[in-house]
Amino acid sequence: MKNHRNAQFPLIRIVDDDEKVRESLKLMLECEGYQVRAYESGEEFLRDFDSGAPGCVLLDVRLPGFSGPDLQLKLIRDDIRLPIIFITSYADIQTAIDTLKAGAEDFLLKPVDPEKLLDVIKRVVSHNQLLHSGIQVPENLRGEIARLSEQPRKVLQYMLEGMTDAMIAERMGLSVYVKILKDFFGGQIPLHSILKALAA
Repeated sequence: MKNHRNAQFPLIRIVDDDEKVRESLKLMLECEGYQVRAYESGEEFLRDFDSGAPGCVLLDVRLPGFSGPDLQLKLIRDDIRLPIIFITSYADIQTAIDTLKAGAEDFLLKPVDPEKLLDVIKRVVSHNQLLHSGIQVPENLRGEIARLSEQPRKVLQYMLEGMTDAMIAERMGLSVYVKILKDFFGGQIPLHSILKALAA
């Protein structure tokens, strides 16, 4: 396993033995600005696994060798806290229940709705980036973070990384950052309560 930390750019891992699915998902996610690696088996994924890169895994259920649930259990046994989103063509209710109970973030059926998938990815990646920052997110605040739109989540991440107002404004653009701060001070975005709780 590799360990090349790059907390700024989340890495999405795709594990699916269908080449067309791998390539279409990879293209879509790269167009959204994500780093992406695609694998046709669980064994290939494990050989190349980068434990230092935040992100998530898009995992098929039926794979050659390790099945998707088998890979999930191995990651759990190895204490690897990487969010898993199952994507499968097989509507197996028991498998869905078992994987979700084991901690999977979601269980989606192919063909997956791109907007729904992207929403799930943004939510789980945001939380995983916070974990990689060394921040333990209280259970009662995870819903608040999940409800933040993309730009406020970026501001939260930059703040947790110790960036100053000037640095964040330069990164995002002054007008964008000022608008977010206005919403924040107007009580529309719960960044203050989140930051206060995380710092406690």
